[in-house]
Amino acid sequence: MEQQPPTNTRQKADSGFGVAASPFNGVKLELAIILILGVSFWLVLDSITNNDIAQIGLLLLFGVIGAGRLVVRTRSLMVKNNNQSL
Repeated sequence: MEQQPPTNTRQKADSGFGVAASPFNGVKLELAIILILGVSFWLVLDSITNNDIAQIGLLLLFGVIGAGRLVVRTRSLMVKNNNQSL
């Protein structure tokens, strides 16, 4: 009797790059967008104001708003997933 090699049940993505399906993929995308916007804001901030304290305050405000958005989004997804699994 011939022994057959094990078959791979996972299929590769045609594009060569893929992310496994996850309910948190949207949060990951938002994190990337917030990071890109934050760096862009940091670069433009010098032309908005020359006051160092104001720049730090504006960056801090942006960071708190971005982090808050991600926390709220992540918590809502976790609650939604817990309700679906019950």
